[in-house]
Amino acid sequence: MRRIVSSIIMVVMILSLFSNLKMGQVFAEVNGPEVNGQAYCVMDADTGEVIISKNMDARMYPASITKIMTALIAFEQCKNTDDEITFSETALDISSISSTLHPVAKVGETMSFMDVMYGLMLSSGNECANALAEYTYGDIATFVEKMNERAQQIGAVNTHFTNPHGLHNENHYTTARDMDLIFREALKNKNFVKVASTPTYNIPETNKEDSRYCEAGHRMVLGTIPCEGIIAGKSGRTKEAGRTLMTAVERNGRTLVIALLKTNDNNLYGDTQVLIDYGFNIAEGNYPKVTWNLVQDEVWATADVKIRKYPSSYASQVGYLARGKSVERVATYDKWSRVKVGESEFYIDSDYLVTDKSKIPKETVASTSDSVKESSDKEKTTEEVLLETETNEEELNMPENDSPYNQVNHSSGFVNQMKNNMIEYFGEDWKIVVGLSISIIIVVIILIVYLVRRNKKNH
Repeated sequence: MRRIVSSIIMVVMILSLFSNLKMGQVFAEVNGPEVNGQAYCVMDADTGEVIISKNMDARMYPASITKIMTALIAFEQCKNTDDEITFSETALDISSISSTLHPVAKVGETMSFMDVMYGLMLSSGNECANALAEYTYGDIATFVEKMNERAQQIGAVNTHFTNPHGLHNENHYTTARDMDLIFREALKNKNFVKVASTPTYNIPETNKEDSRYCEAGHRMVLGTIPCEGIIAGKSGRTKEAGRTLMTAVERNGRTLVIALLKTNDNNLYGDTQVLIDYGFNIAEGNYPKVTWNLVQDEVWATADVKIRKYPSSYASQVGYLARGKSVERVATYDKWSRVKVGESEFYIDSDYLVTDKSKIPKETVASTSDSVKESSDKEKTTEEVLLETETNEEELNMPENDSPYNQVNHSSGFVNQMKNNMIEYFGEDWKIVVGLSISIIIVVIILIVYLVRRNKKNH
């Protein structure tokens, strides 16, 4: 019996240790606003000064933002942008589910250097990355060596590339700070900026295919998500890297580069906008000193209003408060109200809140619950409304990049809410943590059952 108990305890300890090792991969170095992305770095493009950051030196997978370095080297080595590039079998030796031109290039197909470059940066064509590598240095392996050499020269010392396109490889990694340094260097090249700032492009008819339409995967560059002063950008996605985004923005004569790594579709652009606004306010020395006025009152929604994770219109949405429903408010600042939901605090635009329920339009009150039932159901109804999170279909169905993967579904309900919390905290390791926890529980139950049965036999 002692051996059995000892073995079970040993298993539990090992599983617990393994679980802790996994949790240790969740980083905690933050010098700026907290966002969903596991790492970010906002840098002054002119001086190289880091404005704000989170885990900026943590090793992460870049996905297709790798192509920024690919484009930089190809432009630096290209003597004539009118040169013709022919796609080889090697260039087309890529995963069938990876991002390519539409339709994918064919063996023997010829395009101009610039057409291939637009295919690389806008359509994120992996075959274009390989073709540019072969054109520039004769073979892909040599090109990758030059990528790593150039990274070291730039100062991106924590970066290592194994390919020119960014498809996953355990030894293909970077950091948020390094990507800003690489992007900053690329922005010095006028041809690079020309391509990386283009929303759409038509590749002319070739010897193998009709004309192709290319569209920027970066939605701020494309223009479907407004961003004041957007210069250029590149997005990326693989299952292992999650969503990645590089953005360059100029305002009032100052240019910032923003690297956001390991996030998801729902937060990609909201997080980036928060970082842009926060970064410029810090850089220009006019970031307001936030003093929240503490209050304790009940407020009602005059319309269906979004609940934000942070006090910003661009911050990710965590739920909504239905019109005619109330919530506890604990503080106010500018146009924002800090509200309490369970043990957590979130933010609502104060313009949609009133402290006097009688000020809600009559049709709003009528559309909720009748006055008799409202009092008894108030607490339950309010909680259900707060936990119901809207889904932005436009962002979930982005026309971007690389191999598809399952997105986080921020849906309603206790189970899904718990799942979303696990995903947000543990990232890609949430399933491992859950599995280990279940294993530990099972082992403990088996031990308890065994001891109970043995105790009954003894009596």
